[in-house]
Amino acid sequence: IIILVDGLDLVLRHSYVFNLLMISTLYEIVLTVLDFEMKIVGRARYGADGRGAEEFARLMGQFGILVNSVSFLFSLVLFSYVVRSLGVRSTLLVFPVLCL
Repeated sequence: IIILVDGLDLVLRHSYVFNLLMISTLYEIVLTVLDFEMKIVGRARYGADGRGAEEFARLMGQFGILVNSVSFLFSLVLFSYVVRSLGVRSTLLVFPVLCL
């Protein structure tokens, strides 16, 4: 409980921590909505039967590998360049766009 109160104190005292929380929360909400929508479209496209579910699972696996690989490469190679070029403040402002 004390750790939770300390974290809440940081969020309330420091505006940049609050902004980080809001940016991350907005990103997660958008990501959840897009993921849900993609699954609805996939079910409509591939159907709910066994074969369609298997094909959609394969597509989701390939999609996950691609997205995570690009994200890893971006983090490994480009992220430090973006922070140096734009600065921490601007990077935090464009973070949600870069994540999509």
